Amino acid sequence: HLSALTLKVHVAAISANHDFVEGRSVGKHDLIVRFLRGVQRLNPPRPNLIPSWDLAVVLQALQQDPFEPLQSVEINALSMKTALLTALTSVKRFMPRIRAGRLSRGPETPAWIPSL
Repeated sequence: HLSALTLKVHVAAISANHDFVEGRSVGKHDLIVRFLRGVQRLNPPRPNLIPSWDLAVVLQALQQDPFEPLQSVEINALSMKTALLTALTSVKRFMPRIRAGRLSRGPETPAWIPSL
């Protein structure tokens, strides 16, 4: 399902390139306004369940026990540190494409979700 916000973006794009309908822009037409309101009621926005975090705090924690000193780190902690740093650098590499909407995620795309 598309969210109301996504549909509003589509309506805005259509309105910018479409002639007026019954003397109004497409986005201001009564049917479109009512439709978007209905979509909002049927599919209300979900609260963001992912807590925000500070990268500096995470990187600081990775420089302390149990992740440092490297000579005495257990393989579990070292594996988690390596995986996290790899994921962070991968996200940084792909962020411009993600922001531009040029990166899609399909069923064949692997996903890594750590067990908590």
